[in-house]
Amino acid sequence: MKIGDYELGYGHRPMIITEIGAAHNGNLGIALTLVEAAKELGADACKIQCFLPETITLESSAPEFLIQEGPWKGHRLWDLYAQAHMPRAWFAPLFARAAQIGIPLFASVFSIEDLDFIKQFDPPAYKIASLELGDLPLIKAVADEPAPLILSTGTLSWPEIAAAALTVPRSRQNVVWLHCISSYPAPTDRAEMLMLRSMQRDFVNVGLSDHSRSDLLGVMAVAMG
Repeated sequence: MKIGDYELGYGHRPMIITEIGAAHNGNLGIALTLVEAAKELGADACKIQCFLPETITLESSAPEFLIQEGPWKGHRLWDLYAQAHMPRAWFAPLFARAAQIGIPLFASVFSIEDLDFIKQFDPPAYKIASLELGDLPLIKAVADEPAPLILSTGTLSWPEIAAAALTVPRSRQNVVWLHCISSYPAPTDRAEMLMLRSMQRDFVNVGLSDHSRSDLLGVMAVAMG
């Protein structure tokens, strides 16, 4: 399978994808610089996140909408996502810059509304983030698109992963499943790297979504195939 012109699979060099996430700090210039840096550092693709606060959470101060631990403890999800999201107006210049310098750019989508918006840029792939893997209507909508689909499995149990897998048509070959520990940063002693072996028994294309501060887990993932 291919993402852009990059061939994935056994016998090919592992694909390295950079994640911009919220590192743009609300500044389009920084976001553009990060896309350029991904190219300069030799990454094979660059990923952003496509959501609005209203497509990912509710504007609520109820306990279930407050962050309970970590560096954002006490903050409302709405406020965090309002600060972290990329404005819709940024996507055209970001995709234009990525095309100009020759690096594939695609996004995680968090709702069908996000999917409908980003389709206009004809991205070379789509990503389903770990916390959205239980959103089966979203997975079905993205699976109906011809571009490759990447799904991340952090926080989900095997039955939940199986339900997501059954939502993707069996005929679809251009699918990648990523082992992921949804912790930021992810401690290496909780990496559960043997999960890759379990996933390799059920899925053809398997990779690692790494949030650790070390390159150790990436090296291990490559060594495990």
